[in-house]
Amino acid sequence: MNPNHLNYPGSFRGHLSEQLIGWSRAFAIFLLVISLALNPVLACKLPVFRYALERWPVDQYRFVALISHPDSPVVKDAIQALQENQDSSWNAEIEFVNLNEITEEQWWQYEGLEGGSQDRLQVYFPSEGKNKRLGWQGELTRESIQSWASSPAREDLIQELSRGVSAVWWLIEGEDLQQADQIEMEMKAILNRANQEISIPDGVISQADAAEYFQLNPGASMDDVLRCSVPLRVDFRLRRLSPEDARESGTLAMLRALGVNDLQNSWLVPIFGRGRMLDAIPVERFDPSVVMNACKYMVGECSCTVKTQNPGADLLLSMNWEKELGVEALVMGATNLLPPVLLSIPEGQDLLPATQDSEESIQGASPSDVVSSKKLSAAVDRSQAESSSDIGVRSFYTALPLVGLILLAFLLLIKRAGKDSM
Repeated sequence: MNPNHLNYPGSFRGHLSEQLIGWSRAFAIFLLVISLALNPVLACKLPVFRYALERWPVDQYRFVALISHPDSPVVKDAIQALQENQDSSWNAEIEFVNLNEITEEQWWQYEGLEGGSQDRLQVYFPSEGKNKRLGWQGELTRESIQSWASSPAREDLIQELSRGVSAVWWLIEGEDLQQADQIEMEMKAILNRANQEISIPDGVISQADAAEYFQLNPGASMDDVLRCSVPLRVDFRLRRLSPEDARESGTLAMLRALGVNDLQNSWLVPIFGRGRMLDAIPVERFDPSVVMNACKYMVGECSCTVKTQNPGADLLLSMNWEKELGVEALVMGATNLLPPVLLSIPEGQDLLPATQDSEESIQGASPSDVVSSKKLSAAVDRSQAESSSDIGVRSFYTALPLVGLILLAFLLLIKRAGKDSM
């Protein structure tokens, strides 16, 4: 007897096997459909721009001062400038390296020293890996440090974002000023339409209503509660920057390292949250639909609360966001309530290019603290206990797509093996 006889399609067991495979395939598709239907319901209701403002920590830059002439007045002044900024709130770490004291082995641990021993400032940009990428290097002077530390455009950006502006679009002028004028006129019309047509997602819970809401809805998520008193509104604004403005030389050097590498033509740079820059749009890709889609993404529900799973890169800004927004008290009470739910997000390009070692040099009313009420604190405590079951439900629904795909792959392998054995 053929050992494969019992598995022939015409046999009883073969027929039963085909039925089981059909039922299993249907069940796997069912799992996928259910998970796709339920995951949007489980997404955080806060808009992306507001979630980023309240809850995404800022990525750190790294400044390295390579010192060859420590007794030079210029170098001493630069070191003092770095130390002054070290005590400020900018998102940067600072390292001082005396090239006269490092060993040969240590020498090769630093980038850009091929030109020999000389005073130099290096700026390393945040990246997904453990090591930051060298994005710029130039003269070690107080002027270059101050150009990196702040600028009028970045100071205005901080003020606008901290007061509730959804996002600020920077228009970087190119050499053709008439082209920049045309883009500015069109952008104002597009952003005005976005401010009127795009609305805040339903389900956002204000601080004032949180205690009562959680009493009526014990399984609600703390992710949907606003954590500061900054007004929540749809408000997109446009600011224009000129490459000829010496005060913005550090800002432009930063943007070049983040992909705005052709300043002969105009660029659009959308910035939201705590200074997070989305993919810059060159003039040849400028289109009203592209701008509107970016605006809708920033106001849409935050379907992925994990910062690294969202597109963009943080700018260097001098701002203590937690202190100025007053979000520390509420963050502590809700940090561990719910795990992140990973859903699909728009895919962004790599913002940090390969290491650049150009010798280009550069010249150059806060919101009140928010204290949670006793009612809200009590509601948070109750919600933490009562939402433990909700954590399991969210994790279960998040795992459904993976289970369904594994089951489908397993069934396809069984079917292929059956065909090969015939």
